[in-house]
Amino acid sequence: MSLMIRNLAFRYGGRDILDDFSFDMAAGEQSLLIGASGSGKSTLVNLICGLLTPEAGTIAIGGEPMTGISASQRDDLRRRRIGLVFQTLKLVSALDLTANLKLAQRLSGHGTEAERIPMLIERLGLGHRAHARPRELSQGEAQRAAIARALIGRPDLIIADEPTSALDHDNMHKVASLLRECAGEAGASLLIVTHDERLRDHVTSVREIGPVSTRIAA
Repeated sequence: MSLMIRNLAFRYGGRDILDDFSFDMAAGEQSLLIGASGSGKSTLVNLICGLLTPEAGTIAIGGEPMTGISASQRDDLRRRRIGLVFQTLKLVSALDLTANLKLAQRLSGHGTEAERIPMLIERLGLGHRAHARPRELSQGEAQRAAIARALIGRPDLIIADEPTSALDHDNMHKVASLLRECAGEAGASLLIVTHDERLRDHVTSVREIGPVSTRIAA
């Protein structure tokens, strides 16, 4: 099981965000978790990644617990097991793309696979931008760079947080297809968390999250 969530509860500002929330993903599964703004999607991503601590419930990534451990242990688990693709590119602005991937690889614990960096850059059509800095990348190039950053550590679970909501239809299709293809090639599970209804046709496993989720509906 790449992701297992059991009976998760989280409150913020006196309001229930998640209540008795459970969710599973098998190894290699590709799922879409869709919900409107305010449904708790971003909170859930932060909980899965160990950036927030739930009030109740458990989370495990690749069989390793994310809950009930120290902050430093959560950081280590996140680096080793999870690849994050954000809507906006989160790279070090002073470093070019290759240097950013080297840094991410070192932090993930896979810093000896030097040949993986040029391979990923070429695979994602960024060979001509290998030494470009983040601000020099187009929107489409930045999306592909974000996918490369997520894949560099050989994660068990890739989480794409609103990867397409700012894109037109053609670019949405390209990014969705690229995410699925790259996750499949890497043998990683893929969880796309979004309010972008257009993605329903791109992932076979579609689940919905409500304003206060006690379950996920198929």
